Amino acid sequence: MNKANILKLVLEELEKNRQVLVAAALEAKEASTSEESKAENKYDTRGLEASYYAGAQAKRAVEIEESLFKLNNIKLKSFESGDKIEVGALVCLIDEEESEKTLFLLPVGGVSVFYNDQSVTTIGVEAPLAKILMGKLLDDEFRFREKQYIVYSIK
Repeated sequence: MNKANILKLVLEELEKNRQVLVAAALEAKEASTSEESKAENKYDTRGLEASYYAGAQAKRAVEIEESLFKLNNIKLKSFESGDKIEVGALVCLIDEEESEKTLFLLPVGGVSVFYNDQSVTTIGVEAPLAKILMGKLLDDEFRFREKQYIVYSIK
């Protein structure tokens, strides 16, 4: 698996999400100030609600912009046998039911992409699973949310 290509897919997915949020924020802002949103009585809050919605969408778009900045500035390295898991590692886990999970530890997470027909999920360093994984080695075992996992690949 090529981490640079996976990171590119993650960046593209985040940018798509950012664009959708910006468009939604602009549309909600327009709706909040339109004639149709003008209050008909003191209990009519359509314009206010649209304004709150626009603000929330804009805030989320800014958060994604910050994530994009962090990910565009990450230095990816290759991990060798014996290296501990750290930010930038592509980690493959297998659970007790022999289900595989591929995780990409990055400064920010929450994006899943498909690379060569395999799902790769990004997890941020603050995620509970990331905190468990940090410092683990190849073949280390651990429990997370009632399941037993083994680290079978670090790239």
